[in-house]
Amino acid sequence: MEKRVVFLVVAVCAWTACSTSHSPTDVKPSDDGWDPSQLPVADIHVFRDPQGIPHIYAETDEDLFFGYGYQIASDRLFQLDMFRRRSQGRLCEVLGSDYVIEDQQAKIFNWQHWGRLGAEKMKAEQPVRYRLLQAWAAGINRRLEELSAGTVPRPLGLESADFDYIPEPYTAEDAVIVQKMAQFGLDLTLEFEVFNTFAERFFPEAMAVV
Repeated sequence: MEKRVVFLVVAVCAWTACSTSHSPTDVKPSDDGWDPSQLPVADIHVFRDPQGIPHIYAETDEDLFFGYGYQIASDRLFQLDMFRRRSQGRLCEVLGSDYVIEDQQAKIFNWQHWGRLGAEKMKAEQPVRYRLLQAWAAGINRRLEELSAGTVPRPLGLESADFDYIPEPYTAEDAVIVQKMAQFGLDLTLEFEVFNTFAERFFPEAMAVV
């Protein structure tokens, strides 16, 4: 029988809040005094199962999302930053001029603008949900602080042999902007509109029957 993989247990309260040259812009106290930069409020435990999948346990929803942000930044920070750059039209800054078309597309559809509007709407109408995004961003930023201080190893893609940089701090807005990009990719409306335009132009008789 194969040996069971030893679970990795991380007590988040023991993490050191290291200084960083970046100042996260989205970890300010909310109107009711809640401050995501003070998370976590209790221990967070992260267990890796035999397949390497992390399972996160926390006392509050905010701590849970903080742990989620920290863990995903520990394992997949480069992917996170590529998604963010893709949604904001900033891939060329890291990947070079081969990605000009992708950046132009992001600027044309302006996912950054619509994502910010969506974040503002969520903050006003669904403050509890927005708070969870703030907690998630705070968890990512905690890991970024540790990377900047050199107390943890860099993840795949960001090592000195790779692209060798540390991403900027995250905000709740970033998650909504990426979501707007993903929704666009899953929405087939544009394809249907193009098809209908061609069909009406070149096959008006057939479209008239419909």
